[in-house]
Amino acid sequence: MPYPNFHSCRLAEPDSFDPNGMGRGIKFKTVVSGILNIIIGKLPGHDKSTTQAYRYSIKDWTEDAARKHCQDNDGRFEPAKKE
Repeated sequence: MPYPNFHSCRLAEPDSFDPNGMGRGIKFKTVVSGILNIIIGKLPGHDKSTTQAYRYSIKDWTEDAARKHCQDNDGRFEPAKKE
């Protein structure tokens, strides 16, 4: 982090995930607004994937809306990199 086109929200540190079980980012429409990119992975000893981070497209999410969604999910927010 940070990214120029995405605000970011880290829910868990990448090092806490099984390196062989990491998923790729998936996109889905949310009821909040626009497209939300979700980074998923598996924790050691678990069979199911869990969310590691969110990325919010700056085209679809204002910084304030992304920050609120991140805070509502107990994440650590970082706004998109200003260029």
